[in-house]
Amino acid sequence: MFEKLENILETDFEKALFKEAINNLNLDSKIRFSNFAYAVRELLDVFLEREAPDEFVMKCSWYEKPNNIDRDVVRGQRIRYIISGGLPDEFFDESLSKDVSEINQYISRGLSKYVHIRKEEYLTLSKEEINNKVYEFIEVINTFIDRIEDTKNRIIQLLERNIYDILTERESVLSELDCLSTHTRIEGISYLEVEIIDIDYSTIECTINGMVEVELQYGSDGDVRRGDGCVSQASYPFELGASYITIPRYSLDKKDLERSIVKSLKEKEIQVDTSSFYK
Repeated sequence: MFEKLENILETDFEKALFKEAINNLNLDSKIRFSNFAYAVRELLDVFLEREAPDEFVMKCSWYEKPNNIDRDVVRGQRIRYIISGGLPDEFFDESLSKDVSEINQYISRGLSKYVHIRKEEYLTLSKEEINNKVYEFIEVINTFIDRIEDTKNRIIQLLERNIYDILTERESVLSELDCLSTHTRIEGISYLEVEIIDIDYSTIECTINGMVEVELQYGSDGDVRRGDGCVSQASYPFELGASYITIPRYSLDKKDLERSIVKSLKEKEIQVDTSSFYK
C-alpha cells in the first residue's frame, strides 16, 4: 500500500518522518489517524520542496509571485515545475494546462479532507474505520504520484516529438558529412531516438541518436552524366551525447523555443560514425 510513497523518498529525514507517521497509527490516541494524515501531508510538501526548490521555481519564465500570501512559491507552482520545468505556457496544449491545474486541486482537496478534525466522529473511529481511512488516504497520494508521472511523461513525449521533427526537417546539422564526397546529399534520417533526461528552469537535457541516409556523388553532375563520376548511397549512425537546450528566459513564444533547439543542436558537435566509409 505504501510502496509508491516510499519510492519517492530519498533523504534520511524523509524516511524517518514517514516512519514516525506510521508509528502514529499504533498509538492509543483518538486522533491517531489525523496525526498520521497530517505527518504524511507534511512529508509530501517536503518532497515537493526538494524536487522544486524556491530558487529554481522563481527563475522560470512563467513564475509569478502569489498574491495575498506570505510565501514566494505555492504547491501548484512546485507541481508545475516538477512536471515541466521552465517550459513556457505556449508549449502546453489546453488539455495539458488543465491537467496541471487539476492535479493541484485534486491533492489539495484530498489532503484537507483527511487532515482537518471538525467533526466528533473523528474521535470515535473504530480500528476498522481507521484502516479504511488510511487506505483511502494513501490512494489519494498514489493517484497524485501517478498523475504527476503520467503528465510529465506526456510533456516529455511532446517535447521529444518536437525535437524529432526539427531534426528531420533540418538535416544541415549533420553538415560534417560534406567531406565524404564531391556532393553529399542527406536523403533522410532514420531510427531516430530522442530521450529527454531532465528539464529544469533554464535547460532541457537530452540525448539523440539515429541513422543518417546519404547520397554520395563523386564528380560534377556533368561528370556523372558522361559516366566519369558516380553516385552511391550509404547510411551512418550518429549520436549526440548529453545536450543542453536552452529554454528562452524572456520569451513565451513557442517558435523561440524551437529556434533555441535548432541553435543548441548546431552548437553541439554531433558525432557521425563514418568508419565504415573508410573501410
